[in-house]
Amino acid sequence: MEITTDAEADRLAEQIKKELGVDVRVYAGDAVVKNLKQLSEFLNFAMVDSYKIPMYSVFFLFLAAFVPAHLEGKLFWILGGLGIVLFFGLGMIITTLRIVRRLKSIVPEIIDHTSGTVQAILVDMKQVQSVITPENQKQKYGLLFKGVFRIITIPLITEAIAEGIPIIGGFLKKIIKSLLLIISNHMKIGEPSTKEPIEVEENNNQSNSNIENNIKMVEKIGIEIKSMSNLALKVLNIPIIIFLIGNIFTCLIYTLVIRFIQ
Repeated sequence: MEITTDAEADRLAEQIKKELGVDVRVYAGDAVVKNLKQLSEFLNFAMVDSYKIPMYSVFFLFLAAFVPAHLEGKLFWILGGLGIVLFFGLGMIITTLRIVRRLKSIVPEIIDHTSGTVQAILVDMKQVQSVITPENQKQKYGLLFKGVFRIITIPLITEAIAEGIPIIGGFLKKIIKSLLLIISNHMKIGEPSTKEPIEVEENNNQSNSNIENNIKMVEKIGIEIKSMSNLALKVLNIPIIIFLIGNIFTCLIYTLVIRFIQ
């Protein structure tokens, strides 16, 4: 089940509320917000570092290609505008590639924060435990994990990025949100395409063992989701690299045309 729009996220929240009896939206409280914003501060630093170097580099490459041509009149404006678009596009593709690679090291922490929120829900909401059976536990926990990630984690992190990075924070927010949505949509825990069920240990102490088993299940699902996320980001590298090669080739042609006109 792919969740890309806010309306679909609302439907997911209602599905969780109907199936598990918990409204995950109420868990976007101060403690969760504070923890995720602390993580976002580190993410903001990584994002700023990811875009500054490539954007400055392509700007100087554009100047090196365009300025020596000494174009005048319409050619100046046409080729100048075209060059800005091409080299800016090159910078953004490199930035996106760097962000994807940075996310590979940051996503495990994001998953751990999500896992902590899920565990808090399971400890607080005993009605959740009452509707979970050994047969459906993987699907139910997977649904809850995906709900927390999509409804709480992604909005809080992306909003913090938009607020924390001046000028292009809104643009980086869209990139990060798109990448995190890809990860969210790869969370297929408990769906027919996944592997065998995750086993948890049994214990005769019913009350405590239920909570312990819940936490173990969430931890194991978190590990599985980290593996899925890593694979999704690796696959995402492929089209970005293809676009990068195409854009580099186009910029080289642009530079040769400028030299020929000169």
